[in-house]
Amino acid sequence: MVNGQLRNGVAALDPSSGGLNSFDPALTGGIAETVHGASDHLFIGGGFTGFNGFLGRSHAVYGACTGSEWFIDADGDGYGAPASMVFACEEPPGMIDQAEDCDDSDPLLFIGAACDDGDPYSEFDAIDIACTCTGKFYAIEARVFLNGPYVSNVSLMRDDLRAASLLPLTEPYSALGYVHHAQGGGETIAPAVLTVTGNNAVVDWVFLEVRGPSEPSQVIATRSCLVQRDGDVVDLDGVSPVRLYVPSGQYHLAMRHRNHLGVMTAGTHLFTIGTTISVRFDLPATTTYGTNAQRDVSGVHTLWSGDVTGNGQVKYAGGNNDRDPILLAIGGTVPTGTVTGYLSADCTLDGVVKYAGGNNDRDHILQTVGGTVPTAVRNAQLP
Repeated sequence: MVNGQLRNGVAALDPSSGGLNSFDPALTGGIAETVHGASDHLFIGGGFTGFNGFLGRSHAVYGACTGSEWFIDADGDGYGAPASMVFACEEPPGMIDQAEDCDDSDPLLFIGAACDDGDPYSEFDAIDIACTCTGKFYAIEARVFLNGPYVSNVSLMRDDLRAASLLPLTEPYSALGYVHHAQGGGETIAPAVLTVTGNNAVVDWVFLEVRGPSEPSQVIATRSCLVQRDGDVVDLDGVSPVRLYVPSGQYHLAMRHRNHLGVMTAGTHLFTIGTTISVRFDLPATTTYGTNAQRDVSGVHTLWSGDVTGNGQVKYAGGNNDRDPILLAIGGTVPTGTVTGYLSADCTLDGVVKYAGGNNDRDHILQTVGGTVPTAVRNAQLP
């Protein structure tokens, strides 16, 4: 009876909120005949033999509560299936109060569970809130220009190798004898990556190194990645920042190329999980290791071209110079000959090796060593 009118339901006062919670006693074996309230309890009397799923005599007690969420845990991993949620004041049999199970038939699949995302460049892989296996990694946003294909009046590099379908789908550095570390080596790309045109078109593969803070000659990790026309160094999808994993700490970052002299940061950068490390090798304000590590082209720093032999030194004359391999590549006898391909002797990265004539590769070597004294050499500024 409420305000002189008959009512069929029962409500309990929630002492924490002052609101009324509806309550279905789910009686069996009889009916409720009397209801009496005292403090935060309802005393229900009648001829029933069951009360709210539990055996009871003709007089039972109900304590008011707001109710809690409970979930079925069929696989016994301590996490319940979200879709199985029920409200109850007490823990129902076979249910728990954790709803972070992704598959209640698999005790190893729940939010926070360890897993393997299949990415060798990530660590601490775990099931995330979307029930997807996700690892943590460092993201490196770097920008570098290669002097060979660089066009100063547009501040872009040419992508002739890509346009001529000469770029390999597998990194070239293993075959050239570069030493990979940690997860590096054998990187591949999908053909679709090389269909992108414009400023984000791929120019060539580059070789990224993470080096020790106190011994910068020590290479900790490597990653073969891609450089775009605008200088952005990107991961194997042709878009994302470069991903790799090393223990958290301070590191030098070096960038190398198969026929350009490499460069390394003078200072270290802090690598912490989930962070992005940004390095602009193209800016004069970025301090690099050594002296004149890059060529300044109207205020833009570019890697020195002409290291045809890949030994970290550009040499125009004398033994083991970089000029002779260009002549050998075109046949060794007719200096005006040319050869097409993905070749280290192609200093301009236009896909054509030329010893003489316009835009030849030999001139780049002479320009790198100084342009006036052919016996001069230039060494890579790497420890």
